[in-house]
This record gives sequence, C-alpha cells and structure tokens, in this order.
Amino acid sequence: MRMFCLLMCGVALLSIPARAQDPGKLDVSVVKYAGLKDAVARNLGKVVVVDFWRIT
Repeated sequence: MRMFCLLMCGVALLSIPARAQDPGKLDVSVVKYAGLKDAVARNLGKVVVVDFWRIT
C-alpha cells in the first residue's frame, strides 16, 4: 500500500506542468565572490548554476 501511494504521488508530481522559459534565452554572467549572494537572490525561483575555480 505504501509503495502504491508513493507511486501515485510521483505520477501526480509528473503531471503538473512546468513553467518553461524561452528555450533560446540564456543569461550568463561573471560575478565576483562578494556579489554571489546577490546574484543568486536576483534569480529566485530559477535554475542557477555556479561554477568556480580556485588556482593556488
């Protein structure tokens, strides 16, 4: 019974339509570490990918 409920919840979640952005729109910006928190806060509710490098 538990597995059935989990399966039904999964099906229900998959049936909810997602709000899609324009597939051609991509916003890439370079941000210093000090401004990272503000940059993430500006994109609340969106997918944010953070990639950083450290060279020693």
